[in-house]
Amino acid sequence: MRAAGFDPYRAEQRLLWRNRIAQWCAQPAQSAWHALALLALLIVLLPIARQALHEARQALEWLMAQQALPLAISLVVLLSIAQQEADRRLQRRLARSWLAAQPVSARCKARMVWRHRAGRAVGYALAGHGLLGMQAPLSMHAAWLGIVVGATLFAALWASQPRSLPRPRPTARSAVLRPRGRGSLWRWQVAEAGASLAPRSLAWALLVILLVPRGPAVMAAIALLLVLLVVLAHAWVRAVRVLPAAQRWLGAEPLPPRRLLLGCLPYPLLLLSIVTLCLVGLAFAFGNPLLGWMAALGLPAFGSLHWLSVAAHRQRPARAALELVAQSTFLLGLLQALPLLAPLVWLGQMVWLWRRSLRG
Repeated sequence: MRAAGFDPYRAEQRLLWRNRIAQWCAQPAQSAWHALALLALLIVLLPIARQALHEARQALEWLMAQQALPLAISLVVLLSIAQQEADRRLQRRLARSWLAAQPVSARCKARMVWRHRAGRAVGYALAGHGLLGMQAPLSMHAAWLGIVVGATLFAALWASQPRSLPRPRPTARSAVLRPRGRGSLWRWQVAEAGASLAPRSLAWALLVILLVPRGPAVMAAIALLLVLLVVLAHAWVRAVRVLPAAQRWLGAEPLPPRRLLLGCLPYPLLLLSIVTLCLVGLAFAFGNPLLGWMAALGLPAFGSLHWLSVAAHRQRPARAALELVAQSTFLLGLLQALPLLAPLVWLGQMVWLWRRSLRG
């Protein structure tokens, strides 16, 4: 093979997929379990997705009939922003990749960037054609294809413009909670969860206010409570992610797995308790005790499954999401079929995941 025709990014992807498939084949029982869980989840979500697709199609047809030009311009802008944001994430990933220090040609990098752009454009096109459906006229499908192509080209043109480097802002902070003192897993989780309160991370959570109807001060209180819940949920996710990071950092040390797990448990447990109490109080305040009891029982159950799934796969964090989907789908199906057995099965899941976590 000529060196000029060798693409290291394609070779890296082939090797990554080869290793991934080899790992699946090495553990056929676990791979089959995850596949069945994903299939069951798709079957459960299919009726909900069909109803949502029908409503979105009706709204899109109304917008295209009433405000065709503003809708097209808005879609071009939104897709362009999405492509630009994806390009930034790709550039950050390439800067941290092991290939960043290798003599890879600029043409090879450009081809790889365009492959990612084309893949995203194909995904947007297929999603739009699926939303429009076969009943839509050919002109709508052609217009959507033109919007996707135009947004992709505009994003590429914008990315090719030379820009000056931004000036560093020494006063900018990514978190408002900056614990001091001796390092510990608790302080590490506090620092990570504190990033949820930074202005850049908090801005998207303020969009929840748009879901609350305008009215008296009660509605404003509900909106602020919803924002608080979104921020706490984000903090929970960031705090749980500390466990795989701690495993990568402390894995070479003679630290017992039980000590690492127990050290990463108190802060997520505190966040989960606060979120549960807020939801339960909100449900009982609005006279819905059934929803309150569901939150009081369901959130700790699924939160503990999430934490233990991450703990069991802390050396391979990508598998934690599949494990959580598998365990949650099985538990939800059991709740519908045999609800009396659900607590015992949940305890069995907890014990099984905890024992897997102790094995590292």
